[in-house]
Amino acid sequence: MEAPVKRRSPLFLSILAASLTFFIYGCASAQTVKLTVQPGTQSIDIAASNFKFDPNLINIPSPGTYTLSVTNKSGLHHNITVKDPSGKVIAKQGLTPGKTVQVSVDFAETGTYPFLCTVDSHAELGMTGKFQVGTASQ
Repeated sequence: MEAPVKRRSPLFLSILAASLTFFIYGCASAQTVKLTVQPGTQSIDIAASNFKFDPNLINIPSPGTYTLSVTNKSGLHHNITVKDPSGKVIAKQGLTPGKTVQVSVDFAETGTYPFLCTVDSHAELGMTGKFQVGTASQ
């Protein structure tokens, strides 16, 4: 005689799914990692990994054109998308796993320039940051 097959209740499955979601979000929640760019520096190094950028709060002393050197340290495809203070995309570059790319960005005025990964739900999982140009960090 065969043993009866146990079926999981919908409540059990819901709790399991919620637990996994909290675990994933908990592991992906990014801490703020600050970088202050020194006057005269025109290159900024950024590491992209699983659902975070490092650093993710970058203070730039004044407007101008800067080169982002972005290394994808993960095994997943990502991108870096930079928006101006009004929300318009001013730079977007795909990031191949294990590779470094150079991205030229013109920060035309003072203000906050958000950046993020727009692949799937990577931004919602914490893959975001901001450039503070000519202003104190908040």
